Amino acid sequence: MIFTILDSLDDEVSGAKAHAVAAVEAGLTMEELVEAYVIVTIVKGINVLCKTGTQAIKAAEERLEEIKLAKGEE
Repeated sequence: MIFTILDSLDDEVSGAKAHAVAAVEAGLTMEELVEAYVIVTIVKGINVLCKTGTQAIKAAEERLEEIKLAKGEE
């Protein structure tokens, strides 16, 4: 998660997405990821969330959905 946020601060979309996916694969919840972005948005402004954060969150959500489908969860 930390690398996801750091990549977002540097506007590194591919890195932020890859680290967000790896984080949810390792057990990070979407709530934890979004909470981290809320904190960064408060400190650094909305541009971090709008430029890179939304793409990283979407990539994590998509991967989490794939994991759930593979496990037979809905």
